[in-house]
Amino acid sequence: MNRREFLLRGTIYGTALLMGNTACTSVHPTAADKEADLIAGMRIIDPHQHPDKNPAASKDHSASYRFMKAIGAAAVCYSAIGDIHNMRYYAGLSTYDATLRQLRWWLDGVIREEKVKLVLKATDIPGPGTARPGAILGIEGGDALSGKVERVDEFYKMGVRIITVVHYHNNEIGDIMKARPDSDPGPYRGGLSREGRAIIDRMQENGMIVDVAHTERVTLQQIAEISRRPLIDSHTGLCRQSGNCGRSRTFEEMEIVAKTDGVVCTWPLGWRRSPQKTFYDWAVELMAMRKRIGMEHIGLGTDGGGSLGQVVEGYRDARDLERLARAMLATGFSREDIAAFMGGNTYRVLASTI
Repeated sequence: MNRREFLLRGTIYGTALLMGNTACTSVHPTAADKEADLIAGMRIIDPHQHPDKNPAASKDHSASYRFMKAIGAAAVCYSAIGDIHNMRYYAGLSTYDATLRQLRWWLDGVIREEKVKLVLKATDIPGPGTARPGAILGIEGGDALSGKVERVDEFYKMGVRIITVVHYHNNEIGDIMKARPDSDPGPYRGGLSREGRAIIDRMQENGMIVDVAHTERVTLQQIAEISRRPLIDSHTGLCRQSGNCGRSRTFEEMEIVAKTDGVVCTWPLGWRRSPQKTFYDWAVELMAMRKRIGMEHIGLGTDGGGSLGQVVEGYRDARDLERLARAMLATGFSREDIAAFMGGNTYRVLASTI
């Protein structure tokens, strides 16, 4: 650890101690700390979560409208899994029918009950601190489209505004970065298919965000080449090693997204061999991204409710984003930078598309 890193860590830990908190605990700020809350008043938008899921279908409930309200978030994406055919609860259903079931769970639940507000256009997104946060419907994995352009229209009419075109299975659109260890990804196509090009075109004609998370480099590049609107990579991290990056992006891949005026969103994922183990590490990664692709092209995407497994120390859910904000401030980001990261940049992309 060099002298600068030592001083920055001391600043972060000292700030946490003044809050009655340390960087190694998972206690959330109390009501008395709200005046010092860095993210209060910021328009927080997370373009990739799986909140308030059917408890029969998932055991991970680390994302909820309740946590959104606690931090004053403006909106998050309620993302249905679109390649879910291999999961037990949806056994026997097509990916299309399983996706419909997930979307209807939210439409008939938290949306109809007015716990969240359905976002159909960017102007529907509430301001910060709203009593009823926004819900942007999404799909993770274009398998549910079965390569059919008309299904883009159908999901759009249901309220879907974000589609992550691939997930853990190569589909009719394109290829994935990494398969699950225990599953067959299917044959690789070598990039974006003809059907995929038509789907990307229709999504952007309708006013839907094309999310390139999980896409391998060739598919990513080819989507960027035909894209007429900014792209989002809704949840990834920085790959600093040569060779297999798994679900992380190299700087060169991030630049592909940035050149569309898009946003690369990072998550709290951490694992034993990863350099990202603490909030400080996460902030340092963001600073490296800022220097390479520009502040206007980095954002937040937690994948809350997505069964991440190991995460950075002390992170439980979105209520801990205050601690990331303090680490960012100590690492050299301004409050304006933090606001851009927490949702300002993502709002720009949403406003230009939906």
